[in-house]
Amino acid sequence: MSSIKEKLREIKDTEPKRLETALTALIIVLTGTLGFGIGKMSQMDAENSSIRIEQVPMFQNTNTASVAAVSQSVETVPQQGALVGSKNSDKYHYPWCSGAKRISDANKIFFNSVEEARSAGYSPAGNCPGLE
Repeated sequence: MSSIKEKLREIKDTEPKRLETALTALIIVLTGTLGFGIGKMSQMDAENSSIRIEQVPMFQNTNTASVAAVSQSVETVPQQGALVGSKNSDKYHYPWCSGAKRISDANKIFFNSVEEARSAGYSPAGNCPGLE
């Protein structure tokens, strides 16, 4: 039978290893929990956010001198439309959705509004979040 002093010595020798193992396990569990929580919050933000597109006048002040100066320094981008459809499909997308990016330029049809797309027989794409 071992003495109390020997048992205490055994406990002291193994205690740092147990503490290190426990801390490592705790760090792994906390990191996993934090990562899951952040991922869940970002998914909730994506599901709850609705995107609204409005056409807003670029300039409130119609001072022709300032408009002309800005117009010279800004590259103009052609206005195509708020929604994109395909000649080969009956779905419409936002231009930044993955489905819209896969449509070849030759097959793209642009719509200015949801009403315009629906009246042309198109329906919202299921893989484009925020479409009505």
